[in-house]
Amino acid sequence: MRTLPFLLIATACSPPQARSPVALETPPEPGMVAIAALTAPGLSLDTDTWQGADDSRGTVWRIRVHPGALSVLPSASLQPLSTFQDGLDGDAWVIANGGFYDPSGTAMSLVVHDGQEHHALGSGSGVVTGPSPVHVVHKDAYVPGPTEALQSIDRVVDNATNLVTMAPAARRAARTVLAVDGETVWIAVFADERSIVATPAGARLVATGGFGPTLYEAAEYVRTELAAQQALNMDGAISTQFAVHTPSGDFVVQGERDIINAVVLTPTTVE
Repeated sequence: MRTLPFLLIATACSPPQARSPVALETPPEPGMVAIAALTAPGLSLDTDTWQGADDSRGTVWRIRVHPGALSVLPSASLQPLSTFQDGLDGDAWVIANGGFYDPSGTAMSLVVHDGQEHHALGSGSGVVTGPSPVHVVHKDAYVPGPTEALQSIDRVVDNATNLVTMAPAARRAARTVLAVDGETVWIAVFADERSIVATPAGARLVATGGFGPTLYEAAEYVRTELAAQQALNMDGAISTQFAVHTPSGDFVVQGERDIINAVVLTPTTVE
């Protein structure tokens, strides 16, 4: 295994204010990219690599759910991803960090679960709706009615077009993107190779606020490699995390901070 130099955990930003990552009790040494592959009827996890314009690179974990159904799990306060997993059942699912929150730990945008609105429409250009079929729409086009909905910053792909402007000085960070192509729904999670620490359960992320793809690069990846027709950027950097459950095993990527809500994707039929 190739070992890279120790990295201090960088400060991550979540619009509109900066948020600091939780310090690790025993800072680990980032190492080689963690590789995983899991399959179940209607769900699969594999890994690929991404390459940045500045020669940075890393892993993208790609979870494909076909046909996919979406559920939004809200919380009144910041919680570990594992808390949101409590009560999840079924043979196969993926859970990932959801939308953004403000410095007080309150959701910044629309959160709807089981037909109940937990937070009103707010910041963020895109809204993902479900349970099935799953769609990503502009916030101005959102019409109340879906039993599951989550607003986030930003809507990055629409009609197979990258909506993000390329900028040489754009911020780099770990990212979670929800992408849709017809009945297929993807969770794509991006991390720089210098931010990934292997764990028995999967991986742990560090220094996520300074390393990773730009928003344009993440959007372009899901557009070209996953054939995304629509895509929504979830809260990233220190919030980036996910867990996959299948009958053959689990894979968990732990983030640097608790989250305010989560999204769950499950297959609706067996392929």
